[in-house]
Amino acid sequence: MIRLVLNILWFIAGGWAAGLLWLLGGVLLAITIIGLPYTGACFRIAGFVFWPYGKEIVTRDGADLGTGPVGCVLNVLWFVLGGWYIALAHLLLAI
Repeated sequence: MIRLVLNILWFIAGGWAAGLLWLLGGVLLAITIIGLPYTGACFRIAGFVFWPYGKEIVTRDGADLGTGPVGCVLNVLWFVLGGWYIALAHLLLAI
């Protein structure tokens, strides 16, 4: 019951805006071939951002796309092209 109350308060206080930004980022990544592997991750993160309480984040295997050298390059690309504005939005929503 307490998780439901906290999730509703979070959603009203700004979780909806942060979640929509993640959904928008996922849609924009789906348009590009390079960003397509990260589309599903954006949608999963949006789910965490919309309703964060009561969920558990699990670490990935070392064989995943985002953990090797290719993943490192793609993570840098993600940060340069889109991650910084989502991080800034999260910071502004927290203030």
